[in-house]
Amino acid sequence: SDLSNYFACFFVKSMVISGLMKYDVTKYLRASGQTQAAYEIQKRWGGRQPLLKLTGLDLLWGDEQFKSLGLPVDVWFVCVHVRENGFSPVDDEIQCYRNGSITKIIPAIEEITRRGGWVIRIGDSNMEPLPKLPNVIDYAHHPLRSARLDIFLCAQSNFILGNTSGIALVGTVFGVPSALA
Repeated sequence: SDLSNYFACFFVKSMVISGLMKYDVTKYLRASGQTQAAYEIQKRWGGRQPLLKLTGLDLLWGDEQFKSLGLPVDVWFVCVHVRENGFSPVDDEIQCYRNGSITKIIPAIEEITRRGGWVIRIGDSNMEPLPKLPNVIDYAHHPLRSARLDIFLCAQSNFILGNTSGIALVGTVFGVPSALA
């Protein structure tokens, strides 16, 4: 069994190295100087169902997480994410145009909450903390933060507000729109 796996790995690796097994996805993910094809694909998707949907078990789990986060039952919410400097130190120099400041989006956050919504700021604990604001959860600094809850929040939010970070694409596969700058 180990021998056949070795040969399979060798065969696949040889195909990759020789260029026989290659598919360029950069136009979908990182189109420099032009619009990513992912947005055109999303537009053409039209009124069809989203690619992914949460299961009943996911929804039950998520309800418990919402309670633990302090999110009231039956409120609408928006996920907010602003990519900041330092997210990717390896290529931050060429990606810095995608970075922003969470403080510049506070007027939008206040407008959402004024209209009765809640805001859940997603991201990681290295981000600048948000000041205390009513109906706002700084989930990026919350002890419950996890990859599963990140996905759940993006899938359940009314929309995702932020800048050109990849997390907005998570919402799109669940049919959640994004407003990005």
